[in-house]
Amino acid sequence: MATLTAATAEGSLLNLGPHKLSALEYGILDRCFRGEAQTVTELACVLPGDASVMSRHVSKLVDRGLMGRTRLPKDRRTVRLRLTKDGRALARALAEELRTRQTLLMQGVSDVEQAAFAATAHKILANSQCPPRWGRRTDPASRFANTGAIDERMGNG
Repeated sequence: MATLTAATAEGSLLNLGPHKLSALEYGILDRCFRGEAQTVTELACVLPGDASVMSRHVSKLVDRGLMGRTRLPKDRRTVRLRLTKDGRALARALAEELRTRQTLLMQGVSDVEQAAFAATAHKILANSQCPPRWGRRTDPASRFANTGAIDERMGNG
């Protein structure tokens, strides 16, 4: 498992390195680009890390001109995050690069095998008593739910 994790991370970091982004910073750009999070609190619900970690990384992205912050006129306590034009362009380009890397890694792995792997990984995380901190929307196993890909033979039916 450590080798698999390292191979996946290495591929991702190679793609992010030239842009001087961490994987978490890419995740922030990606979640905002896809409209899954518009505040630091929402980011902390869909990415691993608490609000203070998200806030520090958002500040770095703002300083680089990739993101902006806007206070809501009706509630000055709420700060909305938005990608700048450069941030949207970078998020779009990186998503394509990572999609290409994932396609290479998943070559020859069927949908059923992917579902079995996701189900197994989910069980291992549950057994470790360290379930993923991200929300249901980003849980890798959830994309296979109700598709018939996970069935009784895999112990999930």
